Amino acid sequence: MDENAARATPWEARQVMYEALVTSAIESAKFAVELGMRPEQVLLSCKVSGVQDLVAVYRELARRCDYPLHWA
Repeated sequence: MDENAARATPWEARQVMYEALVTSAIESAKFAVELGMRPEQVLLSCKVSGVQDLVAVYRELARRCDYPLHWA
């Protein structure tokens, strides 16, 4: 939130949450690959209580990476 507050136009809290979830998932996946997992072995999962929030996060994950996504 501190980084966001320093922006010329700060994001809404929801946007910050989305970015944090997406960034964390992708960085964790990259770290797993660095540790020796094959990219196709990595399955990304984010848990968000709101359905619309979940859809938004998964859409952004799909846009930014090629890792498989867990939906259940």
